[in-house]
Amino acid sequence: MKFMIFFTSVDELELFNDAFERWDNKQLHKLPYYIKICFLALFNVINEMANVILNEQVYEFLPYMKKSWANFTKAMLVKAKW
Repeated sequence: MKFMIFFTSVDELELFNDAFERWDNKQLHKLPYYIKICFLALFNVINEMANVILNEQVYEFLPYMKKSWANFTKAMLVKAKW
């Protein structure tokens, strides 16, 4: 599965990265509409997966996914700055 998002500026990518590092959907008003959709979709799916795994296997999955997505968006930011 490929995951691609096209940003119009590095500033937008920094906002996207900040949202994932904080894992906070309260700062969405700062993001452009197309990035809000992407962030909310990932935020909701990952939280739902974490709840299912926690209920079925009693395993805390969310911190690892949050860290993975924060690392991924940070890598995209570094690549964009190059």
